[in-house]
Amino acid sequence: MAKKKVTPQQVIEALQNSNGLQAGAARALKVSRQTIANYIKNDPIIAAAYEDVNETTIDKVEGKLLENINAGNIVAQIFYLKTKAKHRGYVERIEATGKDGKDLPAPSLVQIYIPTNKRDDSDT
Repeated sequence: MAKKKVTPQQVIEALQNSNGLQAGAARALKVSRQTIANYIKNDPIIAAAYEDVNETTIDKVEGKLLENINAGNIVAQIFYLKTKAKHRGYVERIEATGKDGKDLPAPSLVQIYIPTNKRDDSDT
């Protein structure tokens, strides 16, 4: 079976219409996702267009995030602070320490007994 030939412009337009999603562009052009990936990898003009459409999509999503922040959405506000305000101390991390902040002992192997539903006749 012959491969379907698509033009670089068709690939760029499909990527723009799919907000940079390669699978969506592939579906629109009726080619494999790998075909789209190959075009991006091998054609610098398509690669630049792909990067541009991804940056545009990020801008759209950041705009929606800011709309939610301005509307008082606390989850959006917390997300923004944890991702954009780390330098001000808005960091979420888990600290695993022992008593008084001392290091925890090294983990050891633990054996767990899991009983089965089978009857053990050796105890009778």
